[in-house]
Amino acid sequence: MGGRRGYGPTHSQSLERLFLGVPEVLVTSINKFTDVTELYNYGLVNGMPHISFEHKLNYSSKCIKILKEDYIYNKSADSSQTIIITPKNDYPKTTVVTFGYGVDLIENYIAENGCRVEVVAPTIISPLNMLPIIKSLLKTGRLFILEEGADSFGLSAALNLELNKSKINFEFLGSSGNSNIIPASVSAESLLLDDYISKLNEVGL
Repeated sequence: MGGRRGYGPTHSQSLERLFLGVPEVLVTSINKFTDVTELYNYGLVNGMPHISFEHKLNYSSKCIKILKEDYIYNKSADSSQTIIITPKNDYPKTTVVTFGYGVDLIENYIAENGCRVEVVAPTIISPLNMLPIIKSLLKTGRLFILEEGADSFGLSAALNLELNKSKINFEFLGSSGNSNIIPASVSAESLLLDDYISKLNEVGL
């Protein structure tokens, strides 16, 4: 799945939202920190149908060394394999929730813009473990959601609903989902996908 390779409507869409919330179905979105063996073993042990999504650019993804100097990388102890990236010496002022290749996108954004945010990136996106997200929001009180697929009726919408059920006070800064079909033209694809990343600038992370 995923754009930025010019594969167009047949291979560049983000389809994970079509499977979110289906009872007894495990939906995962792999990122470069995912222990894939552990993830698949978890699915096998639980006997659940397992739908796994991986962005094509993950195959060549590398760690951004400059962030290692200023940020701490942790993985939650539970089965959700949630990656938590937080500043070492500064208090984060915003929680950014993302998944899959969104981890790379927000890492690049942090490296280029120097913003101080806490990133929460679950690998299991359905059923979603809310605890790491809630813990982060209790610190920052501000939320931005980064996903490449459509945010309407997707993870952004579902996450907002669950957070409102929990009665947590937070400011929702917005989400950056793409609500269009990714085109086959590389230049048109770049314009579309760069536009939704630009929303990060608009909210002032």
